[in-house]
Amino acid sequence: MCEEMTTLGIHIDGGLARYNVAPESALHRIPAELPPEHAVLVEPLSCVVHAVDRLQPQPGESAVVLGAGPIGLEFTQLMTAAGVKPLIVSEPAQFRREQAALNGAHFVADPTRSELSEIVQQETGIGADMVVDAVGALMEQALTLARRGGRVMIFGQNQAYLASVKPYDITRHELTILGSYTAPFSFPRAIKLLSQGLIRPERLITHQLALGQVQDGLELLRRGKAIKVVIDPRQT
Repeated sequence: MCEEMTTLGIHIDGGLARYNVAPESALHRIPAELPPEHAVLVEPLSCVVHAVDRLQPQPGESAVVLGAGPIGLEFTQLMTAAGVKPLIVSEPAQFRREQAALNGAHFVADPTRSELSEIVQQETGIGADMVVDAVGALMEQALTLARRGGRVMIFGQNQAYLASVKPYDITRHELTILGSYTAPFSFPRAIKLLSQGLIRPERLITHQLALGQVQDGLELLRRGKAIKVVIDPRQT
């Protein structure tokens, strides 16, 4: 892992601009058949690819994804491609629940109206083989949904969130707790997944806007009315 990582647009100016200068060593060649509006998903997808590598899903295993934002839906698509079934997605927002179904979820739950643990038990019989916290504030819930010997991936980030965890539950049930952040070496595979159609970006991109409509895109995200908003500087 990089100990002093910097990011264009976060640690260094360059985000949401018409042009951006990046070091050649950080660039990856994009196939001609991969449209730029789809290629922009390579970076977040590469992070999810790395996380799924750590989980090592096997065909026929069950999984729960907590959160159906862009990252949760990328987990959903990758898990589906890996043969995971049943795949349960939990999401309180109706629009995002609808998107989860379009992205391959076998069962979509509203955690504000249903007891998720009961649904997981009903669908799996013993609990999920894998649980992904794609929100970053649901570790306690994730631990209760995994079967004995299951794996829990903490992926979402929330520095203000403090989990209250009983280590006894982890040791008694032999749970494997995994964390994942980023992995630059998974960029080539993310590019291949997109260019070969194994990941469907059109199911993640709900809006394409011009550079002058950045605030409109952010407002759509705040209201939960969008999944992935692509800002295209070529549009006017």
